Amino acid sequence: MPQRNPFMKQRILFLLILAGILFCMPSCNDNEHAVSIRHITTRTAPDNVLRIPVTVDFSAPCTFTVTYWEQGHRSRQLTTPPVTTGGATGEVTLKFLKGRTTYEFQVNVAGGTSSKVYSFTTQPVPIDVPAFTLAKDQLGGRLDGYVLQWEASDPGYVTFCDMQGNVVWYQQFPEAIRTASYDPRTHTLQLMTGFADEHNHYRLCAHIIRTDLDGNVLLNQTPSDRTVRYPHHDFRLLPDGNFIFVNNVVRTFDLSTIGGTAAQQVWGDGFTVLSPEGNVLKRWDCFAAIDPVADDAYLHTTRVADDLIHANSVNQDVNGDFYMTFNRLSELWKIDGRTGRVLYRVGPHGNVSMPAADMASGLHSATPLAPDRVLCFDNGRKSGASRAIIYEVNPKAMTARATLSIRLPSDLSSTDRSNAQLLQDHSLMFFGSTQGRASVITDLDGNLLWVLRRSGISYRSYYYPRSAF
Repeated sequence: MPQRNPFMKQRILFLLILAGILFCMPSCNDNEHAVSIRHITTRTAPDNVLRIPVTVDFSAPCTFTVTYWEQGHRSRQLTTPPVTTGGATGEVTLKFLKGRTTYEFQVNVAGGTSSKVYSFTTQPVPIDVPAFTLAKDQLGGRLDGYVLQWEASDPGYVTFCDMQGNVVWYQQFPEAIRTASYDPRTHTLQLMTGFADEHNHYRLCAHIIRTDLDGNVLLNQTPSDRTVRYPHHDFRLLPDGNFIFVNNVVRTFDLSTIGGTAAQQVWGDGFTVLSPEGNVLKRWDCFAAIDPVADDAYLHTTRVADDLIHANSVNQDVNGDFYMTFNRLSELWKIDGRTGRVLYRVGPHGNVSMPAADMASGLHSATPLAPDRVLCFDNGRKSGASRAIIYEVNPKAMTARATLSIRLPSDLSSTDRSNAQLLQDHSLMFFGSTQGRASVITDLDGNLLWVLRRSGISYRSYYYPRSAF
């Protein structure tokens, strides 16, 4: 019989122990560094029953999300943006909830564990929050998003509602909301609130406010000479992250020949571009392009001196050029983004040739779809029927024509304010009708597909898909 080697037995034992250690190491390390969920608390925000803050205690700092859904509808779940905790506790707010509704949710640690499913039930929406009624729905589920509207009375409310008219987000402000815009890139709202007393010009706002969807006020300014002196009608975020405002510009003219004074103030319009820090980057006004005294298309009486051309919107195309609508003139202007020169004016007193049927009667809401292709809302004061209209302009030939015109029924029309918006790959038209007190969706043939009624006045309204939040 061969003799056993005593050293061989020791070697085998050593190798077995070493293998066990190596096998155990990853598991031991994973357990050592795994983040566990220790405690979860939900509460209702004190200023908003449709915001539910969720506080989570972890065993260590981590990154987490919360997935939540209406009970019985997990396929329509929402997920919060990732939150990285500074310590062992993190908080995130659940939004876009309906009142008197039970929701389920789950906390998810990045690269790790998930909690069990918890639930909560929201409180009723306060009775003073604006309410909406779905009057018509033939969309067949083609759209799944939210409609932004606001209340032009004290106190002011900004709301988002779903496509059935359920309010899912709201925020109260002490003053009337004059105008609002939402930016999906930053998840912020840009607002003008209140009425400035200066010169009794009803169009001037008292405050410029920027807020996030959690209700945090990021900016609250009173208009001033340092920034924007007389802002009104439009305040939005540009693609480069700067802000743009429509604002009045005041110049002095001799109006003694038409019953005014030799040093009469004339209120024209322009725009101002501000950096996020509040620095003025660009100013433009209309007086380089028009003479309010020499051209009687503008100034018929001294009363008009208080509101010469009534600008109501400003926007920018992909080339950096600007478009403005002027309601008193029923005109759309294109302004060179570098030089400030007016490149053309579309309308009854404009400098482009166009069919008379394509001219607007009251004009709002310039939305450039491409350079020289601009969607506007024609109030239709002469015809009695408002419409969405797309202007196609040939700058070389100085011609323009309407390539799309969609009329609203008279009961949904609006002789002032309002807007139009193309949806779903430009296959649907959305209208915010102020006097009609409704948001409306049609196809491109003008067939009514969806009508959402409201009790109060909203200057405009806008649709945003769920992905924008």
